[in-house]
Amino acid sequence: MNKLIFILPVFFLSSVSISHAQETDKITPVLAKKILAKNSGNDLTVWIYFTDKGANLDQKLATAEQALGRRSLERRKRSLKNKALISFYDVPVLDAYIEEVSPLLTKLRHRSKWLNAISATVKKNKLSEIAALSFVKSIDIVRKGKYNIETLHAKGFSKNIINTSAAYTLDYGPSLTQLEQINVPLVHDLGYSGEGIIVCLLDAGFRNINIHPAFSNMDILDAYDFVNDDNNVDDQPDDMGTGSHGTITLSTAGGFVEGELIGPAYNATFLLAKTENTESETQVEEDNWVAGAEWAEAKGADITSTSLGYVGFDDGTGYAPEDMDGNTAIITIASDIMAGLGVLVVNAAGNSGGGITTIGAPADGDSVLAIGAVNADGIKAGFSSVGPTADGRIKPDVMAMGAGTYAATGDSTYSTFNGTSLSCPLVAGGAALLWEMVPMATNMEIFEALKMSADNADNPNNEYGWGIIDIYAAYEYLVSQDTVAPVALCQNAAVELGMDGTATIGAIELDDGSTDNIGISAFYINMDTFTCDNIGTVDVTLTVVDMAGIEGNCTATVTVADNIAPVIDADILLDINAECEVINLPMPTATDNCAGSIIAVPNVSLPITAQGITQVTWTYDDGNGNIAAQTQNVILEDISKPNVVTQDITIDMNGEPSISIVPNQIDAGSTDNCGIGDMGLDISTFTAIGDYAVILSVEDINGNIATGTAIVSVINSIVGIADKTFADNLIVYPNPANDKAYLDFDNGSIDQVEIGIYNITGQLIKTINAYRSHDLISLSEIANGLYVFKVRTNDEIHFVKLMVAR
Repeated sequence: MNKLIFILPVFFLSSVSISHAQETDKITPVLAKKILAKNSGNDLTVWIYFTDKGANLDQKLATAEQALGRRSLERRKRSLKNKALISFYDVPVLDAYIEEVSPLLTKLRHRSKWLNAISATVKKNKLSEIAALSFVKSIDIVRKGKYNIETLHAKGFSKNIINTSAAYTLDYGPSLTQLEQINVPLVHDLGYSGEGIIVCLLDAGFRNINIHPAFSNMDILDAYDFVNDDNNVDDQPDDMGTGSHGTITLSTAGGFVEGELIGPAYNATFLLAKTENTESETQVEEDNWVAGAEWAEAKGADITSTSLGYVGFDDGTGYAPEDMDGNTAIITIASDIMAGLGVLVVNAAGNSGGGITTIGAPADGDSVLAIGAVNADGIKAGFSSVGPTADGRIKPDVMAMGAGTYAATGDSTYSTFNGTSLSCPLVAGGAALLWEMVPMATNMEIFEALKMSADNADNPNNEYGWGIIDIYAAYEYLVSQDTVAPVALCQNAAVELGMDGTATIGAIELDDGSTDNIGISAFYINMDTFTCDNIGTVDVTLTVVDMAGIEGNCTATVTVADNIAPVIDADILLDINAECEVINLPMPTATDNCAGSIIAVPNVSLPITAQGITQVTWTYDDGNGNIAAQTQNVILEDISKPNVVTQDITIDMNGEPSISIVPNQIDAGSTDNCGIGDMGLDISTFTAIGDYAVILSVEDINGNIATGTAIVSVINSIVGIADKTFADNLIVYPNPANDKAYLDFDNGSIDQVEIGIYNITGQLIKTINAYRSHDLISLSEIANGLYVFKVRTNDEIHFVKLMVAR
C-alpha cells in the first residue's frame, strides 16, 4: 500500500463570490462549482478538514489505545508486525474545534478521526465564515456514489436444474456452483468455515435477517445504522435506507441452510453497518461509509465487504475517471488507511460494464481488493466494470461468480441475482476461510495470495484481473512463499506421576502461543513420558512445524513430581495382646508407585512394657515426601500373680535384745512372669526366742500380689553357757553374790564396758555401763539364779558367769 499523507490541494476561485482570498483558498473547485450551481439548493453536505488535533499528542495516543477494542489491537499486531500499533489516525477530532464550528452548521453528520474532519450539512452563506476559522484546513463536497447492485433475478432460473453434488460433506443445494467455482467445498471439508474471523458488511438495509432461516445461526457481533444514527439495520417505516441489498450480500458471504444456501464463511462473526440510503434516485454519500469503516476497524473487523462504487454524476458530486488513481477519492483514501491498519478491504469493482476505467472508488485503491463478476462458466459478465486505474494499474484484482448467483431475499425466500455485489461477498467469505487456515498471515499476504493463485495470474488484464480465485490454491501459495521459521514460544509445565509411576505431557501443553506467518501444522516434543527416575526438573525441547515444514524450537522446563502417598497393604492392623511386654512387632507394608514395597516405621521404642493400651503409629515414607500412616493398638494386661516360694530359717539373737530379718532370707526363689517388684514380711523383728510363722508378700512389677509362709526359729545361743568362751582378764566377785558384785577389768586398755545381764533363758535382765574397774554392780533387783554377764569392751564381747544367792 502506498503511504498516504493526506494534504488536500489548494485551489483559487475566480468566479465564486467569497469575500477573502484566504477563505477562498480553502474551498475546493468542486465545492465552489456546487455553490454557484442554480439547482444545488441552499444546503450542501460538505467535509470540513482541520489543521491538527491539538497539543499533548502522546497523551492522546495513549488514551486512543485504551478506546480500541481488543480484537482490533490483536489484528493490528498480527498485520503491522513491528510497526507502531497506534498512530495519528486513532486520535479523535479535537472537540474544541467542533464546538467552535457547530453554531455555523445546519447538522453535524459524522466525525472522522482518520481524515481529521467532520461531515456536516451547511448553508451556502455559512461556508465563508467556516473557511475563515484558523483551524479549518479546507472544505470539500461530500461525494455521492451508486450501488453496484443489479437486484435483477437471473432469467430462466430453475432451482431444480442446480447441480447439488454429493461429493462433499455439506449439501450446498443451488449454491454449490458459485462455491465450487472458487474451491470452497474442499476447504469446508478440511474443517474450515471462517470461525474466529470478523467480517463487516458495509451495505444498505438488512431486511428480515432476524427471521430469515439463512441467518438463524449466524454470529452477529454488532450492528449500526449510519444513515439514521441508530442500531436498527432492518427496515424502519419512517427512516431512510430501507431495502434488502444487505440481506442479499450477507447471505452470500455467510448464510447457512443445508440443501438450500451455504455461504463460504458460515461460521464467521459478522458486523453489519448500514451506510447507504436506498431511497429512490438518492445517491450514496461517502461520509456514511467512512463512519462505518472507522467503526468496523475499532470493533476488530478482519475483513470488510462493500458493494458500492463512486463514479461520475452530471451534477458534479461524483468522481470522474481521472480521479480513479488510488489517491484522490476520499473513500479510497479511507480504505487505504483501513488497509494500513491490517484490515483486508474487499470492494465490488462496479457494474458499469466495459470500456476504459469504469471502476468506481474505492475499488481503485492499491490496497483495496477489487472484485469483478463472472458467470457459472467463468466468462466475464458484461456489466462487470473494468480498469485500468487512472494511473495505469490493472483492475479489477480478482473475479468470482456474480451472474446468476444464488442468495437470500428480503422476503425470507431465495433467488438468483446479478452484480459485482454478489461476487464481492463471495470473495470476502472465501478470504475468511483462507485467513482461518493461515491465522498469522497479514491482510496484504491474504490479498497477494488470492491474486497470485487465481486462474489468470500468469496474464492479468483489465477485464479479469488476476482471474477467478481458488481458496485452496491461495493457501498453497502462502505455504510455498514461506521461508520464515515459526517463532516457538515455550512455557514451563508440571506433571504428577500416576499410580503406575509414569506421567505424560502433550506438546501443546508446552506451547505458549507459538506463531508462524502461514500457520502451524504440528507440534512435537522430544520427551513426552516421565518416570520416577525423572523426579525433579527435566528440559524438554518443543519443535513447532509450520505449513511449509519449517521448524522452530524452544526449551521448556517440566517439573516432575510424585505426590501419591504409599498405598497401605492391610486396611486394618489387628490389636496385639500380651501380659508383660512386646519385644517385636510384625512390620506392616505398603506399596508405592515409585518406591515399590515400603516397610513401615513405628513411633515407639521396643520393647513395649507399659500396661494398658499403647497406640503405635506406623509411618510409610516413600522418600519423595509422601507419607501414609495407620495405627495399631498394643494391649498389655498382666493377670498372673507371682509364684511365691519360701524356706524356713533359724536365727540367733546371740544375746541381743532383738533380731530382724529381710524378705530375701525366707524367699526361696519366688518368680513372676513379668518380674518381681517388691517383697515384704508381716513380721520382721523378733525379741524372744521361739518359732514364728512369717508371711512373705511378693508383689510383681504390675501390682499383682501373692503370699507364702515360712517358719522362723529364733534362738539365743547365750543360753548355752558351756558353749561360750569366758574371758580370763575379767573378774566378777564375790561369786556367788548377794545384792552386789564388783567387776574387775584391765583399765589401761579398756575405756568403758557395757554389761548386759541375762538369765539362763537368754532374757536380758539389765544393762549397765561401767567406767572404772571395781565399780559396784547392784543386784538387788535380780532374783536368785545363774546369770551371764555379757561384757562389751571396745570392739570385743566377753562373757562372765555369776551366781546370785541369798
